[in-house]
Amino acid sequence: MLAPYNISNLIAKDGKPYSIGETLILPAISEVISTVMNQNAAEILRSIPLSTDTVARRIDEMANDVKTQLIHIVQTTEFSLQLDESTLCDNEALLLGYARFTKTEQHQKSFYLPNH
Repeated sequence: MLAPYNISNLIAKDGKPYSIGETLILPAISEVISTVMNQNAAEILRSIPLSTDTVARRIDEMANDVKTQLIHIVQTTEFSLQLDESTLCDNEALLLGYARFTKTEQHQKSFYLPNH
């Protein structure tokens, strides 16, 4: 089912705690289903698992998929790489990698912000 992945993606993009799936999103979906559609929401909600662990696992899966795709593109395509080092306010160094490549005749850009 694609909906749980899409919802997990929205949670990640918005930077919300993963627990929001259970505490806000599922109750909101339940309210919409029961109020607007006049249906029993319980069966539908059982098919949309959004526990904290499930959301975290899906976000990790999506991140790994993006990483795998980017590695494949870099290994099979000509690209340019730009590196920039900056210093944060507490004198901590930050390295930014920026890759540019062509995929299907369109220029693509990808940022890599490593964890330290």
